[in-house]
Amino acid sequence: MHVDGFRFDLASILSRDQDGRPMTSPPILWDIESDPALVNTKLIAEAWDAAGLYQVGSFVGDSWKEWNGRFRDDVRAFLKGDNGTARAIALRLTGSPDVFGHEDREARRPMRSARRPHMVAPRIAPIPDDSRMIADCPKLSCHGPTI
Repeated sequence: MHVDGFRFDLASILSRDQDGRPMTSPPILWDIESDPALVNTKLIAEAWDAAGLYQVGSFVGDSWKEWNGRFRDDVRAFLKGDNGTARAIALRLTGSPDVFGHEDREARRPMRSARRPHMVAPRIAPIPDDSRMIADCPKLSCHGPTI
């Protein structure tokens, strides 16, 4: 199986220093991004961690794509029929410019956002280059959208 990329669950933990403080330029993230062996590899960050650091829209690096949890949450709320969700769903379907459209990221938006149907996968899960392979891959299990 060819691996097209990796998703890093709770990736913001990698941007913390030895005392747990967020760093503005974490060396491990830049090392991963600049590794010659990963030059054509997709890197997707779940840009938050269990301690409350939320970096969606501001995750460090030039090659990292960010898992857009707001997309999942807003689509779910819209499909459930929650009141006041029309604006949120419009923003998510247009690339989440409220999250990814600020000045220092203008050139990269909305390509920084990653979204897919809900899947259960191990940490740093391989992403198959062909979505039809998901059913055949023992490390990934697709359960379809959860709404």
